Amino acid sequence: RQPEELTVPLLVAALRTEPAQARAQALHTLSKIAEPATWEAITPALLDDPDDEVARTAWRTAVVLVPEGEEA
Repeated sequence: RQPEELTVPLLVAALRTEPAQARAQALHTLSKIAEPATWEAITPALLDDPDDEVARTAWRTAVVLVPEGEEA
């Protein structure tokens, strides 16, 4: 397992790449790491991604990362 300080920036960068599978996998991994600082990387564009798998994974990741008090 690689240190989070190395992997998280690479995963966040992957959210802006093609193919869609790369975005979905990056989102899934971010949800497992659950680093609160990555919340801002879950953009409306990801939540509404034309690829259903990316959008679904973005929503699941957002549920894990949403800051306390911003759940609504």
